[in-house]
Formats: sequence, structure tokens, C-alpha cells
Amino acid sequence: MWWRDVEINLLGTFNACRSAAPTMLARGRGRIVNLVGGGTGNSFPHGSGYASSKAAIMRLTDCLNDTTIGDGVRAFAVDPGLVRSAMRLQRRWTP
Repeated sequence: MWWRDVEINLLGTFNACRSAAPTMLARGRGRIVNLVGGGTGNSFPHGSGYASSKAAIMRLTDCLNDTTIGDGVRAFAVDPGLVRSAMRLQRRWTP
């Protein structure tokens, strides 16, 4: 379950960026908005895979801006805050 959180969150974000960035670079403009949260600034009890993946997405976004994308294309890491949803309430984190 821990690794699945990393695969879905981090690898999914990486693949989306890798797919979208070349088109944006070719036209000289675009915005990438990556969602971060849970664990990027605080501990996330019983959710270390999720928290680690979200912190890694923040670093990935920084690296995109530093080395990969150029003028006119920017990447942003946005923390939308906690959303009380059925999915959040049903998920049981296991250490």
C-alpha cells in the first residue's frame, strides 16, 4: 500500500508532466499545476507513503522550474487543503 501511494501520486504526476511539457515548450507558454498537501509541511500519521509522495511532488515541481522548463512555461505546486470527502473518511492508513 505504501509503494502504491508513491506510484500513483509521484509517478502519475511525473508522467503527466513529461507528457504535457514538450507541447508547452514547443509553443513557448503553459502552466503545470501539481497538487501537493498531506505531508509536505507536517507529519501525516499512518500515511508516510502518501506524505512522502506529496513532498516528492513539491521537489519535482521545483526541479521542473530549475532545470527543465524555460521561459513562458512555469510549474506550480498547490496545496488545496484538507477536503472532507467519503474517500478520505473511508481510507484506513496502516503503518
